[in-house]
Amino acid sequence: MLSRLHVLSDRYVRKHLEPKGRELDAEAEHHDILNAWLARDAAAVHALLAHHVSHTLIDLRAEFAR
Repeated sequence: MLSRLHVLSDRYVRKHLEPKGRELDAEAEHHDILNAWLARDAAAVHALLAHHVSHTLIDLRAEFAR
């Protein structure tokens, strides 16, 4: 099941990262999430993850609307 989900999600990840420079934004967001996790700051991890997911969803919707 996880393998299938990975395959299905891969196309969205690729589409999300397609525009130039977006991978740098994603990398920075992942870095911030990791640092908050390493600092054991649960509130920051939650907030950063929520922002990351919503930001990704907004980007994907805009990308597919084109």
